Amino acid sequence: MAVGACSTLNEVSHGITYMALVWIYEQKKFTGEAKPKTTFLKITFSRYGVLSFVGLLILFAYFEEGLWGGLVWKEHASVFKPFAVLPAINGDLLLALIVPLPQSTHYVLDGFIWKIKKQDNGNKAVLYDKEYPD
Repeated sequence: MAVGACSTLNEVSHGITYMALVWIYEQKKFTGEAKPKTTFLKITFSRYGVLSFVGLLILFAYFEEGLWGGLVWKEHASVFKPFAVLPAINGDLLLALIVPLPQSTHYVLDGFIWKIKKQDNGNKAVLYDKEYPD
């Protein structure tokens, strides 16, 4: 149980921070000179679009957890009923390759955030509302 609580705390604290930064960045960008090209983006990054953004994140999270529950863990079938029919992945080699995949998301997001810091191109001004010297 302690591992689950630690993992949950780690994922939630990082996930909320990353998604908040993404929404703030895009919302400020679209309220400036850049205009969203689709109605979905206009709604999502409008002043109150955070609700649609969070709703979309919850939908993606449910889908991802459902896939993991259906294909790998086979737990919480009552919560993830649509995914209960998926075949279990049992091969050790395949599991060793698949289970660490979510961690790659962490590295991609970190790379994106650190890239903004190193290669500014005006991104800091959008995120922080002013220019910061390096």
